[in-house]
Amino acid sequence: MNPLIDQSGEAIGYLHNNIILLPDNFDVTGVVLGHCVFSKSGKVAGKLFDQTFYTVDGQIVAEIGSQPAKDHFDENAIRMQAWEVIQTIRDHQCPWIQPKADWASTPVTQLLQ
Repeated sequence: MNPLIDQSGEAIGYLHNNIILLPDNFDVTGVVLGHCVFSKSGKVAGKLFDQTFYTVDGQIVAEIGSQPAKDHFDENAIRMQAWEVIQTIRDHQCPWIQPKADWASTPVTQLLQ
């Protein structure tokens, strides 16, 4: 499980087996299919490539940290939550994203609702 690091260097989430988890309670807030990031509601939220999570507008949301987190969580519960997210996805097309150097002002929790 690797942290998703925001512009200020804080862990705003975790990436574990293509599942995005909230940092406080490890609830599933999104999934990554291919390079496409889907929100909890099944909508395209952005793309994940070059160790960076971008919005659909190309702004940086987070970078994947290199220091794996060592927290413990219920793997089965996370898989079931991720499966629920996957079942809500109706449109699997992921738009082309032109990466930018600026950071998104929208918090990841809002982006992945």
